[in-house]
Amino acid sequence: MQHELFSRQGVVAASIMLIGSMAASGCTTTSDVTSMGNGVYMTTAAACPACGGTSKSASLAATKANEYCATTGKKAVLESVESKNLNAVGAGASQVAFRCVEDTSEDEIQACYDNFIAEIGSEYGAELGGSVLGKLMNYNSFDQLADTSTAKPEEVPVLQAAGRGVEECESKAIASMSSGQASLQESYLRKTLELIAKLSTGAISYGDYSSGMNANEAALEESRSKVAVSEREEARWQAEQRMRSMENMSDEINRIMSPK
Repeated sequence: MQHELFSRQGVVAASIMLIGSMAASGCTTTSDVTSMGNGVYMTTAAACPACGGTSKSASLAATKANEYCATTGKKAVLESVESKNLNAVGAGASQVAFRCVEDTSEDEIQACYDNFIAEIGSEYGAELGGSVLGKLMNYNSFDQLADTSTAKPEEVPVLQAAGRGVEECESKAIASMSSGQASLQESYLRKTLELIAKLSTGAISYGDYSSGMNANEAALEESRSKVAVSEREEARWQAEQRMRSMENMSDEINRIMSPK
């Protein structure tokens, strides 16, 4: 999600009102949370050079987001973090866009999987259930990739139950992600469910399913890599700004201390 405020220029504009407060306090300041619509909120923070500049301002804004969401029993997921140096000596401002989502833990998601797997074993038998679920999970092996067989009639209801279980548990996980992460995982989930559905109708073989899942995972990893590169670029920029701020502050101190 991109908004015209979420830019380096926008950070400066949104931070003008904070500079006066920061000057009065001599250190840091954080704005109130503002609704941007569609469940997205924004807060801005500023910090003086000695307080940490852009790095500290980003931390302050993220903390404000977490505190805001915690009041409703939810957690904050960051949609974007934009930072900017406000002056030559390293005062920094950051603008954080965030959403408040249900705080679903990894343990809760694992419990969801454990429950539907146990239900499949109880209803269809441990041997049949385990055999079908094993084929769904072990799609990287050569034997699985080379399997040209299609689902047997007794395997179809197990596959359908597995598809519903995967959808339920992964949807819980997606609900706790940022929009960017959720979009990637949603695409992966939809493709996974499509492959399980085709397998259950006999439209594809177990080998076709395995090939499809390998391609699905590769696409997910490629998308994640692009996001990671973007995040690394932002981190690199912030590191450069911190170094430049330190150099600028050192120059300013030397100028002040030098004999006239």
